[in-house]
Amino acid sequence: MQDLSKIKLWRAEEFVKIFLLKYGTDLVIEELTNKQSLFDFYLHFKDKPKFRFAIEVKHRDKFKQKINLQIKKLVQLRDSNQIDTPALIFKVDDEKEIGEIDFLIIPSIKEKKLLVRYEFDFVNMTNENFEKKIEAIKKWYKIKKTATNIGIQ
Repeated sequence: MQDLSKIKLWRAEEFVKIFLLKYGTDLVIEELTNKQSLFDFYLHFKDKPKFRFAIEVKHRDKFKQKINLQIKKLVQLRDSNQIDTPALIFKVDDEKEIGEIDFLIIPSIKEKKLLVRYEFDFVNMTNENFEKKIEAIKKWYKIKKTATNIGIQ
């Protein structure tokens, strides 16, 4: 049974990677070699490698249970000031080949910091909705004090 859930998660991750590759050629997927990472991979743009954000992929099966465990770890990291990048979460149904997207770690423009999300407001995984998330991340990076150091205009 565990092998089946690993296959479903692998399929979900591959589904998201294909979506991201179709989104645009200026995105670079950073595969993680550390299996202990809280995220599945990172993304950055070819022309702005320091403009990066995390991607977490979850299968729809047991979503709530698995995301609650991850949120606990993220809150611990947040409390020790170790969260430094926004994160998107994709919830995928690999059988239907559909998905939804939202922020897991949301960039707060008002508070000028990153916030761990406890409740999600998923939208369909479309280029338009993904672009809205990207624009929110870009806007957040622009207001950071270090924006000039990472090359975002």
